[in-house]
Amino acid sequence: MCGEPIDEPVVAQGPLVMNTMQEIRQAVLDWRHGKMGRLS
Repeated sequence: MCGEPIDEPVVAQGPLVMNTMQEIRQAVLDWRHGKMGRLS
């Protein structure tokens, strides 16, 4: 991949990419509680 550097921290876990582990944890909780929508 290529592109302009974003000059921000990047944390990845599985399919999730966020700026902090706290954001990753919140995304997992949101997903578990059905807050991320559904794919048909």
